[in-house]
Amino acid sequence: MFLGCEYLPRKSTPDRSRLSSLRGRSGPAPVHLLRILPVEKMRAGSVSENAITNKQVGLFDSQGSTKVDHTEPSYEETMSETVRNASRVQRFLASNPYCYFCGGTRRATTVDHVPPRACFPDGFMPEEFEFPACKECNEGATKQDQIFGLYAQLLDFDESKMIRPEDRAKIQKLRQGILNNYPDALPDTLSARPVYHDGLIQTLSPQAMSIQTPPELKEAVVVAGQKLAHALYMRETGKIMTAEHRFCTNVYQPQLKGTEALTQLFTSLLPETEVGTRRNIKDYGDRFRYMWGYKENEDFFHFAAQFGQGLILWAFVMSKSVAIPSSGPLSQAPWQFGACGKGSLVSSSEPSV
Repeated sequence: MFLGCEYLPRKSTPDRSRLSSLRGRSGPAPVHLLRILPVEKMRAGSVSENAITNKQVGLFDSQGSTKVDHTEPSYEETMSETVRNASRVQRFLASNPYCYFCGGTRRATTVDHVPPRACFPDGFMPEEFEFPACKECNEGATKQDQIFGLYAQLLDFDESKMIRPEDRAKIQKLRQGILNNYPDALPDTLSARPVYHDGLIQTLSPQAMSIQTPPELKEAVVVAGQKLAHALYMRETGKIMTAEHRFCTNVYQPQLKGTEALTQLFTSLLPETEVGTRRNIKDYGDRFRYMWGYKENEDFFHFAAQFGQGLILWAFVMSKSVAIPSSGPLSQAPWQFGACGKGSLVSSSEPSV
């Protein structure tokens, strides 16, 4: 099983009716390559002796562009939309009453966005990625959400996302927020070294900057993996991961030399693909996509998700009936028990699912 298994393509689209109420219907390595931003002529990526294999690599087939509708709504339209959003949230929580992150043992009182909204510029959060959460699980990861979001954007090698001044201003705003609240989470600029390689080709100008990343990023990656594993498991199976499930998750940067085989394995092994979009944005571009497979009889779920042309976060989720490998790389993986959100640490009299 595991990396040697084959998934059978699904004959029908999974039923996500329980998670459809918010769709707008009426009713980690210590060194990373940072792309060089056009304004600074310095790009963000990861380096040292690890030259970039290809700037646009991973789960996306092509590079996208971005066009945004900048029409400003009137006051009446804004208030009307606020009322509609509140109504949708109420309907959503009524249909999905239990938290996705702490095993479904606590009532959901909020809506969590996974991946975090900080991973995308304002207004670019992909639709249909909202999940029911208790207050503790949702608010308990605010710090990690912001830190992971900043690096997810910095490590995206899609040049089209940094062409417009307003796009660069948005990522600078997020960086300023991290500087104000979690200054130790910013990359160590003193360690930055230019990379003059693109694959095997020596270049005259730097293609990326090799930069050391702080321990806070590692913590943020762990939390991002936990949340995404719980969220996508629920999205694709319609079930909540419980404390009897086990899962492992990790992240890598596909621009780094030596990761090609892992990316090729995921793209050849996983039969299903989901791409994040927004209906109000034309040419949304490559923002978020994931490939996945599910073996229903074993309750075994596997996915690999990519943020733009940058970080790839992958995970295995399995029931207690599936044995952890006794040999091979996954035998040494940091396996965790499911239902590990902050809410699971809070005693509750709420009935379990």
